[in-house]
Amino acid sequence: MSAILSKSIEWGALSANPCRQVKRNKETPRRRYVEQWEYDAVYAMAPAVLQCAMELARQTALRVSDMLSLNERENMREEGVYIETGKTGKRLLFRWTQELRAVVDRARGLRGKVRSTYIVSNQSGQRYTLSGFETLWQRLIKKAVEDEKITERFRFNDLRAMAADLSANATELLGHDDPRTTNRVYRRAPRKVTPNR
Repeated sequence: MSAILSKSIEWGALSANPCRQVKRNKETPRRRYVEQWEYDAVYAMAPAVLQCAMELARQTALRVSDMLSLNERENMREEGVYIETGKTGKRLLFRWTQELRAVVDRARGLRGKVRSTYIVSNQSGQRYTLSGFETLWQRLIKKAVEDEKITERFRFNDLRAMAADLSANATELLGHDDPRTTNRVYRRAPRKVTPNR
């Protein structure tokens, strides 16, 4: 709204922008921390395509939309997985590791004889829509809670924070310029401290 009103001032239709006095709502970052045993329990129940997606998220910390858009033509390079992130436009190259290559190869193998360029694809070789992928994830998490494998639901995006907590270079992994963003939003694991004697 503020941007529209600012443009109206440029065009001479308004003399002031009333949105300038509006205070922003303070956003509090999510605090849900996914522990390794929860990840393992959900992973064990997940269909193979979701297992691959979970591993990609844990290794690369990609947002769901970026992970779902990974394809052979644009992202798979000799030196690794290259991506220009959708939200910020950051260019990242995840160098091949044995684990990353294994999960990409496994995802490719799930296609069977279906021709697809997408790394994580549905049974017809098409890219998952965000809502389709979210539905698949919600069914899995609901079943995990019902079967008492985990006690509390978590979002797929919480795996991005898990990846940050596992990484020694989380700011780079997440594609952030400012480490304060990484620490404020994505570092969710409890700090391990030694008490005084």
